[in-house]
Order: sequence, then structure tokens, then C-alpha cells
Amino acid sequence: MKPESAIRAASWLSYIVGFGTLLSIGPGLAYNLYFGSSVGSLFGRPTYGDFIGSNPIGQLWGFSGALVFGITFLVAAGAEVVTGHWLRKSLKKGGVLGAILAPSIVAFAILFVLPGWFLVTPVLVALLLIGWKTLR
Repeated sequence: MKPESAIRAASWLSYIVGFGTLLSIGPGLAYNLYFGSSVGSLFGRPTYGDFIGSNPIGQLWGFSGALVFGITFLVAAGAEVVTGHWLRKSLKKGGVLGAILAPSIVAFAILFVLPGWFLVTPVLVALLLIGWKTLR
């Protein structure tokens, strides 16, 4: 793979992870903040909106802990979108931010039991390593 292509792929992957996290977890957290309780379904369909009982954070620290960590996760997802934007422009600060965010995204994936992020993060880091020299 060409280094330029790797950075372009890393940019798109960062956009997908960032916006995907914001759109998939954000509404559930908004519901939790507004109603003060955890939702387990949307339109009668089960979702991953139960932030209390379905993950280690909710089990250990309850509703407040799940909300604090959830909001922090959304901030990291927003930073992932910024990473994608900077990588699209081939800026080194995008690569640095992506490398810094990778361990935090993995930590949130463990704490919120989100297996998809375990697959995406190593791929993103590998793409950054391949194309690192092309960043300016």
C-alpha cells in the first residue's frame, strides 16, 4: 500500500469511527441525561443503550459513572473526527492525535464492551505507521 493511500484510508477510518460513535452512543447518552435512567431499546428494538448493567463501568460506578465515562467517550469520538480532518490534509498533528487517541479508544472499548473498536484501532495505527513519513 502506498503511504499516501494509507493516510487517506486512516482519515476515512477516523471519520467513520468518530461519527459512528457519536451517532450510535450519543442518542442513548442524551436519553440518559434527559430522563435520568438508562434505555435498553429504541422503538421497541433492543439496543446497546443500557449503560448501567451491560458494561463494567455501569456495574462498578452506576448511572453517574456511566454518564461521565460516556460523555468522555463522546469527546474522544469528536477528537477522532478532528483527527480524520487533519489526516485528510496530511497534517502530522492528525497522526499525533490519532496515535494519542488509540489507547483511549481501546480503553473505552474494554470498559463499554465494544468489540468493533478492538478491530478498528490496530488497523488505524498500522495505517498511520505506513504513511507517517508523508505527513507534514
